[in-house]
Amino acid sequence: MKKASPQLVLLPPLPTAAVTVATTTAGAAALVATLIPGGGVASWAAVATAAAAAAVLTTLAWPRLATDVFGLHGTSFPSPTSGRSWPLLGRLPQLLAASRKKALAHLYVDWQRDVGWGVNYQIYTFGRRSVVLVHPDDVRAVTMRMDAPRDRQRLRHFGTPLSADMIFIVPDPRHSNARRLVHPFLSGTPTTETVLRVVNETLWGVHPHAVGAGGAQSTTTSLPRWAAHLEEHADSGKPMDVDDLATSITVEVIFNLLFSTSPDLAELNVQKERMIRLINDTTALVGLPAPELLGPARMASLRAAGNRFLDQFQRIAARRRAAYADGSASAHPPRDLLDIMLADMDKPGGTGAYEGDQRRMGADMLFYVLAGYDTTAHSIAWTVHAVLDHPDVEARLVAELNAALPPPGQPITAAHLDAMPYADAVWKEALRLFPPAPNGTIRRLEADLRLPSNGAVIPAGTVVHLPVLPVHRNPKAYPSPSLYDPARWLPPTANGGGSHTLASQRTARSHYAAFSSGPRSCPGQNMAAVEAKAVLAVLFHRYRWERVGKAADVVLENAVTMRPAGLQVTLHRRQAAGA
Repeated sequence: MKKASPQLVLLPPLPTAAVTVATTTAGAAALVATLIPGGGVASWAAVATAAAAAAVLTTLAWPRLATDVFGLHGTSFPSPTSGRSWPLLGRLPQLLAASRKKALAHLYVDWQRDVGWGVNYQIYTFGRRSVVLVHPDDVRAVTMRMDAPRDRQRLRHFGTPLSADMIFIVPDPRHSNARRLVHPFLSGTPTTETVLRVVNETLWGVHPHAVGAGGAQSTTTSLPRWAAHLEEHADSGKPMDVDDLATSITVEVIFNLLFSTSPDLAELNVQKERMIRLINDTTALVGLPAPELLGPARMASLRAAGNRFLDQFQRIAARRRAAYADGSASAHPPRDLLDIMLADMDKPGGTGAYEGDQRRMGADMLFYVLAGYDTTAHSIAWTVHAVLDHPDVEARLVAELNAALPPPGQPITAAHLDAMPYADAVWKEALRLFPPAPNGTIRRLEADLRLPSNGAVIPAGTVVHLPVLPVHRNPKAYPSPSLYDPARWLPPTANGGGSHTLASQRTARSHYAAFSSGPRSCPGQNMAAVEAKAVLAVLFHRYRWERVGKAADVVLENAVTMRPAGLQVTLHRRQAAGA
């Protein structure tokens, strides 16, 4: 790596580029004016054309020269050699092609393999340099020590449906204020209880508050929605799409967390279709130049989706306020995120975290729907996919579930989940091998950064990419990285552990980035862990899953998140539903 000379002052990229562009533009205009004298229309047109061409070419070419040749803007990192980096467009054609194919995560892995595992590198797009950081110490320096905000320019279409100030891309203090508002609820007991209530009622077949004779919990008189759905497939032998099932369950969970309501089946399917379309539209627009000109239909679709959700949110809020008024509901303690949001909206003088902005609040509620169902559903499906090809893992998992789960008629509680360390390792290893958010995050540095791994310098204003999949597939951190091995996450003395040293496990933990880190890490980590473990526990306790087709038929389809497209199974009973 070529480092910036310590004798030189690190020049800020944008002002330096502005001066350079202005200088070359003026020089080109002056040169053409001397070569084509006369002052006529043709002369002035030639001068203007030369000046414009000089400005464009300098704008696109200068960043590479300044950084890689003159060393004005910190360290020059290695670049991938696979694929073509065009003189002006850089890697943009590769990025757009991979995005259209829903294979962006694969591109990052290919680039990482090219430059070397664990090596930070750089790419150029339209003359702008981005640095891809994969060393865990450097990643934490960005996400934790610096807490660099996400790049609003490149991720702006996440805000297109409702508000550019939605929590995913808004900088502090608005981000931290909105985060503090919801964090106690999402990371605490209320969320755990809500998730388990929905899983118990819709999948396990027990209403936690329905007390039978002698204080025992009673089962439902008829099979609930998802338990009945699974039993139908077990009876018929009809193949089932695992990701579709997981998505249906997680949509129901997130609507209960947000609004304390369960959509009926027709409405649930409508919501799923809308969310999938919204994700696809957002993905297609990220990185697209001039989206209003090149993607007007998708821009209109995003705005329509946002307005539709805002209308739904306002109608639900109005019904909740009416319930407050007639005494059929109380805002204290809050039972869902809606109670928390309405209390914030009611703070006098716009002093709440949302400053009285309903549109911004609606944007964040829409984000919680998207982030709350999509990634968790995929993590459940990927876990099924991984376990199917490892009967030894499945046998150990089922034995643990049989010992840990409650008897028929009793609800699953947090204590039961705590007694499932192997199930936790099974899920965590699936997240390592198939992270649902494989592309990680994109941050923009607000100050110069000296990387702790090697002292390399990255100037303020630089965009840094923090992909997850190349880190999770690093053979230096995870020996045999393509092998599904839950023992990576188990103490050596635990059942199923012992095949990895403590030192190798420390390395594995330091590279693990499924939920990111720092103040902008995933706010729903607690919800995802509780929901995934509870759902997987029921599914594997009651059924043996048989793959339809081959593992190779499953496609790692990466839009914003990564889903196992084509994961089809048939079900065979181990335990009857309700037993």
